[in-house]
Amino acid sequence: MKEAQLKAFVSDLQTEMFPGAAALIITGSASRGEMHEKSDLDVIVVYRKVLNPHYRAFVFKGRPIDANVHDFASLAKRIFDTDRRSGNPFYVWAVKTGLLMPEIPELKKLKSEAERIWKEGPFKLQDDRVNSAKVVLLRRMNQFQFERGFSERTVVASTVYDLISLLYLSGRGLWVPTSGLSVVRVLRRQAPEMVDRMELAFGAYWKTGDTKPVEALVQEVVAANGGPPVIDYREIIYDNAS
Repeated sequence: MKEAQLKAFVSDLQTEMFPGAAALIITGSASRGEMHEKSDLDVIVVYRKVLNPHYRAFVFKGRPIDANVHDFASLAKRIFDTDRRSGNPFYVWAVKTGLLMPEIPELKKLKSEAERIWKEGPFKLQDDRVNSAKVVLLRRMNQFQFERGFSERTVVASTVYDLISLLYLSGRGLWVPTSGLSVVRVLRRQAPEMVDRMELAFGAYWKTGDTKPVEALVQEVVAANGGPPVIDYREIIYDNAS
């Protein structure tokens, strides 16, 4: 979709689906100039005030829309606090790289702040989250080393990939995505050399069943994050509501 077509589409989207919104921030493939006829449109909708920030998914003029709806205060909190505490740069990156339609002063200032925060990096991950990641990773590696069907191997390998990425990035004070394609994209932006190593290691696993290259990466990231997890690890799995 060309720029003029995108602007016209977004204008219609705002008028019909988000009347009263101050602006829309276009993210994802559209912001990268990679949007094609089957792409969905990722957008952050910003109002002056909303009662409850929320997510909406729908189809508009034949195109899937993924919309995160905020006001200025809730969006700023995501950037300045939530993203930095979780380590996941969803809103920081979206606002930093997104297209502002229109380019109102409040969002231009927020975009500048997102660029600054991206460079500064996240807050240090809490020890219990790092320890939890190490526990799950070592457990999955134990499963990884045994012969399994294709479906089980796929699930285990995906989890191992995500956790290696989390520990590698957190050990260097870098942004940490949650899962899915964002893992590869954030890893490539911050540590492209690690993406190459991961592709070689997991490529060997899928081609020959050799787990040793992946095991070496696991040992490396665990060591870089304080070594094996604590003995007698415990985690709260529910709270007593009474």
